[in-house]
Amino acid sequence: MDKLIEILACSDWLNRLTSSLAGQCVTIYTLHRAAMPSHPHLGTDPALLDKALHELRANGFTFISLEDVIKAGVDGAPLPEKAICFTLDDGYSDQADLLTPILLRHGAKPTFFVITDMLDGISWPWDEKITYVLEETQKDEIPNPFMHFHGHQKILPLGTAKDKTKARRYLQVTAKELPQRKVQSFLEQLAMYNEVVIPCKPPAPYQAMTWDDARKLEAEGAYFAPHSCDHSIFSRLTTEESEYQIKQSWSRLENELRKPVKIFCYPTGRLQDFTVEQMHYLEKQGFLGAVSFVSKPCKIRTIPNELFKLPRIALPNKLSTIKRYASWIERVR
Repeated sequence: MDKLIEILACSDWLNRLTSSLAGQCVTIYTLHRAAMPSHPHLGTDPALLDKALHELRANGFTFISLEDVIKAGVDGAPLPEKAICFTLDDGYSDQADLLTPILLRHGAKPTFFVITDMLDGISWPWDEKITYVLEETQKDEIPNPFMHFHGHQKILPLGTAKDKTKARRYLQVTAKELPQRKVQSFLEQLAMYNEVVIPCKPPAPYQAMTWDDARKLEAEGAYFAPHSCDHSIFSRLTTEESEYQIKQSWSRLENELRKPVKIFCYPTGRLQDFTVEQMHYLEKQGFLGAVSFVSKPCKIRTIPNELFKLPRIALPNKLSTIKRYASWIERVR
C-alpha cells in the first residue's frame, strides 16, 4: 500500500489535474530537532531526510524558498507544478550540524526561524527546560503543578520513559495557557518537585547554534528569519511585550546576518497562540508574512487572506507519508 501511495503521489498528470481543478498548493514542511539518543524528542532522522530529498527530486518535485511561496501568492509569480518548501524552527546546534547541511546539499533552500536570545546565550526555551527537568529527575511521581486546573489529576507518574513523555506533553501544553509572568515560577516549582536544578546555560542536548554557524549556513544558501526572542507564547504577552519581541528579534538578525528574511514565525504557532492585533502589527512593521503551525497544504490563491498565518506541516517520519503530504493527495483529502 505504501508503494502504491508513493507512485500515485508522484504522478505528474494527477498533480496537474488537481492543480487545474482546485488551484495550486505548496506543502511547507517544518523540521524541529534531529533524532538523537541524547534527546528524548522524536526528531527527524538525517538518513531519512537525505533519502526523502533525493527521491522527491528524482520524482520531479522542485524545492522553493518560503519567500518564493509568498511572492507567488501576493504577486502572482509562477511556481513549478510540484513545488515543496522547507523550514526549520528554533536554532539548535543539532539542526545546524545534522539537518541543514542535508537540505542545502539537495538545494532545498530552507528558511531557518531562530530564537534570538538562545543564539545570544541569554536564555534557553521554557519548554525545553520542562524536558530537561523530567529527563534528570530521579522521582517516580510528583504532585501535579497544575492541580488547580485539573483537580482530578493530582499526581504525575514519572517511573517509565512513556510516563515522562506523557507528563512532558501535558506540562508543555498546559503551560502555554499561563500568563508570561507566571512561567518562571512554574518552572521553579517543577524543579523543586523533582529536586533538579535548571542550569542557566543549556546542557549539551539543548545547546543553540552560534551566530557564526548561522553566517556560515547563510553563505551556503540557507535563509534566516525571526522566531521571537525567547519562545514565549504571544497570546499570553502584553501588547508591549509582543511588539518588543518582534522588533528585537528582527533587529538581532539584521545586526548579525547579511540578508535575513522578514518573515515571522509564532512560537508553537497554534491559532490560539497569536492574535489578530499581532498579525496587523507585523504587517505595519513591513514583514512579508508569518507562519503558523496549522497543519495543511498552503493554497496559493488564498495566501493574500492567510499571509500572516501561513500553514505548515511537520515533516513526517515515514517516506511514503512525506511524498503523500507533498502531493495532490493531501489537497483533495
